[in-house]
Amino acid sequence: MDTKIEFAQRLKQAMLDAGYEARPSVLELEFNQRYWGSPVTFQAVRHWLRGDAMPEQDKLQVLAEWLSIEPQVLRFGGEAIRRIHEKTSSWEA
Repeated sequence: MDTKIEFAQRLKQAMLDAGYEARPSVLELEFNQRYWGSPVTFQAVRHWLRGDAMPEQDKLQVLAEWLSIEPQVLRFGGEAIRRIHEKTSSWEA
């Protein structure tokens, strides 16, 4: 599956888990209230939710903090993080 689509699914689920509707208008409003840079547009967040694009790292950090999820889990998924930890533990052994 495409990484952008997988990210979109994780973003939608994180929004739902945090008690928000997974809609572009909600994401645009909530994100722009927390982001220190130039506001993102409705079209940009719609692309994030549709899996057409992914946010840059600074925006990903804001999303993760708002939604109370680790940025790497939002970006790569929990499975990827677990595999990294497994490889690290095998090196230590």
